[in-house]
Amino acid sequence: MSRARTQYFISMLGTLAFIFLSVTINAQQQQPTPKKETEAQPTGNTVDAWRTAMPEAEKLSTPNDEIVPASDVEESAAQIEKRLDLLERKLVEAIKVRDAATLKRLISDDFTLTHAQPATALTNKIQYVENALRDDNLIAYNYEKLKVRVYGDTAIVNAVYKPLPSVAGKELRGDVLITDVWVKQGKRWRVVTRHSSPTDKTP
Repeated sequence: MSRARTQYFISMLGTLAFIFLSVTINAQQQQPTPKKETEAQPTGNTVDAWRTAMPEAEKLSTPNDEIVPASDVEESAAQIEKRLDLLERKLVEAIKVRDAATLKRLISDDFTLTHAQPATALTNKIQYVENALRDDNLIAYNYEKLKVRVYGDTAIVNAVYKPLPSVAGKELRGDVLITDVWVKQGKRWRVVTRHSSPTDKTP
């Protein structure tokens, strides 16, 4: 083989190698860059996450203001005072609208009511709910001097209760001093005992 022919083959091999290398690099550049998988970001706030985690039955049957939200941070005394102020009024509102389900949720099963008429009379939960729904026709009510004191999972509420009931078609007026003891049972606050005593003050 002549020297010229040898140089020609060497030149052709170099050209083919260059073309092959160029095609390979171009193909690699045109391949799509794989996208990094991103973690799904949670939507909503802490309360939304808490509601999502609740059992379905509890979502439907329990108003949010009656359940202490699940949290690593305990409610402050001020938050508990606000919650119990609301629950006290909700308890009376349930009597006004004859809402037995709410009464039963807010009252502990071992509830006792001590009242002065007749003296030293004791009433349990079943009797209290039955009497409240059967006998009283609460037209209006108000609370004065409501004070909440918190002792861990127990709280004492003192207030002047000013009801305007109608019993047997007759309006009765008179202030009542009440002392309620609430206990945190699981995620709920329930009233476990009440003492009520009428005052001498009448409008």
